[in-house]
Amino acid sequence: MVIAFLDLLGFSWLMENNIEAAYDNLNTFNHIIKTKVIDNKTHPIDEYDEKDGVREFVRDAAVSSFCNMISISDSLILGSKNPDLFVKQVSNFVSVAFIEYSEPFREPFTNILEVENNKIGDITSEYTFRPHIAFPIMFRGGIAFGKDVLFHREGGIFEEKYSINGLNVCGLSYVKAVKLEKSGKGPRLFCNKEFVDSLAEKGRSAIRHIKDNLYEVVWTYYACEATGCCVTDKKNNVYDRINDKLLVRAVNLYNYYFANQNRNKEDSEQEYKHYEEFILLICRGILKYAYDNKVDIELTCNMLNKKLNDMTGNSGRKAGEVRGIQDSGDFGGDRRGYYEALHGAFKGE
Repeated sequence: MVIAFLDLLGFSWLMENNIEAAYDNLNTFNHIIKTKVIDNKTHPIDEYDEKDGVREFVRDAAVSSFCNMISISDSLILGSKNPDLFVKQVSNFVSVAFIEYSEPFREPFTNILEVENNKIGDITSEYTFRPHIAFPIMFRGGIAFGKDVLFHREGGIFEEKYSINGLNVCGLSYVKAVKLEKSGKGPRLFCNKEFVDSLAEKGRSAIRHIKDNLYEVVWTYYACEATGCCVTDKKNNVYDRINDKLLVRAVNLYNYYFANQNRNKEDSEQEYKHYEEFILLICRGILKYAYDNKVDIELTCNMLNKKLNDMTGNSGRKAGEVRGIQDSGDFGGDRRGYYEALHGAFKGE
């Protein structure tokens, strides 16, 4: 069984600085999953036409492979018996969470606690509502695979009443997943070789080998076909993810935290380094998606470089360069040559 542990980045800081925003984020990611479950029941996947990949698109956007889920505070524990579908669906989930709720960060901002959002956070009365407080929803996670994972019913007490309505999990693979989550900075999905070995060759399209037994799911690859995309126009998906849904928003967030690092040096340094890694992750995912879907790599690199240079020019750090490297060996399952993003913006002065 696949076991995944996902943790919401920035939640502790948010609890200390804006508790309403923290609660909004908790409610939001649980609501996303609930909505996907309802959508699947209302409109089963078999209803959709297989033509032009529509059915596959809908299946990848569902959560049908999530056979168990535990939501506790800012963490999600997920179990699945279908590794190949799970890797797509968990990637879609984290993609939707970021894209749908990072729209206010398409433009530069000066105070992250004052960014306005047009989404509803809470119904305060019959005729009024409180806006959802803008804050990026990003997960870092660990994914493992093993036969020792056990989900089981557990008792709990709620408002002084005991009932068997809870869920618990145990197993060495679960422990491995929790440890994997802390393998690096940024909103990344780390996994081990056991999980990679459980995938078919096609399922390894977005698996990147980091070192030894450590791998990661480059979920930004699947984000190119998440919410707000076109099923058939791959080139447009690349353009949209660079200029709107992914890169622009991540760079604006990076610029904000880098500019404010002296406000609280330890916290801000941690924060902007998360976004350094996020920008790298976005470049890797977009380049691999472009390569696999025969979108011109040179054009993709030029678009990435232009956007990075334009947006980081005033940050005090060099924008560097994204370039294609053949036979880099980073993505498993395809040794014919693919492209790895090398972003030098954070290597210089």
